[in-house]
Amino acid sequence: MSDRGVWLLLDQPDFAVAGVELSPVKSTKRFATPLTWAHCWPPDSLVALISTPAVWTSFARATERILEAPIARGHEDLLRKRGKRRLAEFWRPSNTAQAIYPDDIPNDEVFPEGASRQVSVNAYERNSEARRRCIAHYGTRCCVCKLDFAEMYGEIGRGFIHIHHLKPLSEVGHEYQVDPIADLRPVCPNCHAMIHRRNPAYSIEEVRAALQRMEMLCFSRTWRFPLIGLA
Repeated sequence: MSDRGVWLLLDQPDFAVAGVELSPVKSTKRFATPLTWAHCWPPDSLVALISTPAVWTSFARATERILEAPIARGHEDLLRKRGKRRLAEFWRPSNTAQAIYPDDIPNDEVFPEGASRQVSVNAYERNSEARRRCIAHYGTRCCVCKLDFAEMYGEIGRGFIHIHHLKPLSEVGHEYQVDPIADLRPVCPNCHAMIHRRNPAYSIEEVRAALQRMEMLCFSRTWRFPLIGLA
């Protein structure tokens, strides 16, 4: 068995996943019900593994057993020496997690003092500071359909919005100065997806006009027969 890949601890799984190799955990072989390692390599098989509901039931049982009798206590340093890392290290805590949007990849660049309006970003990066300044000016209401997630979902929707770059960064090809007020607009995910339904992207005005046409069409269909009846 290769030492490379992703390993998931399971509790006696009674299922098989294509491309996933199962083997007993050596330190639990003497147990009445030994634990099992699910090994994924190459990584292509990981999708099939995590998409199997029974895997997570088995993983939950294994986790409960570990919590009751932590058999791996003291092995953390050994795992580090072997180049192993826990999957949890690749995720941020839920209270600090930030959604990553297609056009909003955080950038840790420190901005120069006094940069009140313009933000320097790389052509293939999106800057969280540019996003913040855009929202400070326009708010979080969609510029196309006027949806505000806080009004629809309450507190969990507060502050949620996509930021659309009027000038596609993939077409710039070099570092440039982006003006958060002139170059960016807040849009909801639905409208953002519609904007990028073609290449080059639709303008905000085009998508807004399409939405308004459909609203008028729905309105006319709703009232067509009552109006005919009144005539």
